[in-house]
Amino acid sequence: IQYLPNLSGTGHVLLVQGLDVAGTQAAAETLFHPQAIASILASARKPDGTLRPFEILLRATSIVSNATGEQVVASRIYGPHQR
Repeated sequence: IQYLPNLSGTGHVLLVQGLDVAGTQAAAETLFHPQAIASILASARKPDGTLRPFEILLRATSIVSNATGEQVVASRIYGPHQR
């Protein structure tokens, strides 16, 4: 999962992808379970309430093309001058 500024700097893009369909499904489902990424979003939140760009790396188990047991493996929150 990546939340990054768009190329023109006028907005942001949210990228959700996995190594396969099950991985992409796991990333998308994680977005709908805020408790899984709440601490990352809190750290990315600026004083004005907007979000700094961030990346989240997940691990999930794939069983018959369905993902289960998603967990955050790593995250990165970009500083004010990074892209």
